[in-house]
Amino acid sequence: PGAPATAASTPATALPPTGSASPADRPANGRAEPDREAPAGAPAVTRTEPSVPSASPAVRPCRNSDVRVSVAAQNDNAAETSTRKAIVSVVNESATACRVDGRVTIQLYDAADEAVPVPTQGVDQPGPAAEIVLRPGNAAFQGIKWQACDLAAADCPAGNTLRGSLGTSSPGVVAVLEGFSSPQGHHITMRTLQLGTLQPATDGTVAW
Repeated sequence: PGAPATAASTPATALPPTGSASPADRPANGRAEPDREAPAGAPAVTRTEPSVPSASPAVRPCRNSDVRVSVAAQNDNAAETSTRKAIVSVVNESATACRVDGRVTIQLYDAADEAVPVPTQGVDQPGPAAEIVLRPGNAAFQGIKWQACDLAAADCPAGNTLRGSLGTSSPGVVAVLEGFSSPQGHHITMRTLQLGTLQPATDGTVAW
């Protein structure tokens, strides 16, 4: 597993479940309470707090133009055909809060800037996918792993860079690669790719 992620200055937050009431929106014991400000001798007047709070303000979805994506390899040996892992971070560099919806899609590209087809699967690791609100400057992290293959094999998907997309139909943004060899002298091989789920920076577990 990778090193724990460093929390950003203002933590990213998962969106609350729709329709859940906060403690401030209901009595502590769940029962109606007498109005303590009633005049002396007046009959007690009961009041109840609303059980359903007003809806949370809508937070817009993040766009590829809002974020910076980086991918840090945990093990990278071009001669080794094995399972490899990396950590993907997505940072909100816009001026307003936005939300990401569970996971970033990663795509392999070759030196001609053409997408390399790689069978890709999303898995609920280390937990189920959930919407996360990223305030300006905040980050979320995602673990990925792939099965490397022999570069000399004719059926081995190979490329030299990765892109991260917030939508499956979008080409995404070129990711900053950390721990990978230079794109000019290295090929990334991926026979299959698995995408974990995004977590707020405060969670600290980013790979599985």
